[in-house]
Amino acid sequence: MRRLGHDHERLLNAACNITRVRIVRALAETPLAASDLARVVGRTPAATSQHIRVLRDVNAIEPTRSGNIVRYRLTRELSAQILVTFARSFDAVSE
Repeated sequence: MRRLGHDHERLLNAACNITRVRIVRALAETPLAASDLARVVGRTPAATSQHIRVLRDVNAIEPTRSGNIVRYRLTRELSAQILVTFARSFDAVSE
């Protein structure tokens, strides 16, 4: 059996948190500022910022600046695709 590498473990850790799953689902729809993400996921801005950092560390999301506003969006990296697929898999469960 092949052992998971450190990057795989970090991606799995990123996926195993409902707040991060909600952030990924929200960003799959549209780029959002951190304050908007906090409202969407029902967390404080500080808590949301920590979840954003975890998702950035696995290259799933990235910031984009437009004037004074920083919005986060999903990257085109495999990690983002995996997390979106994982997050959307819950749609089938809730039907």
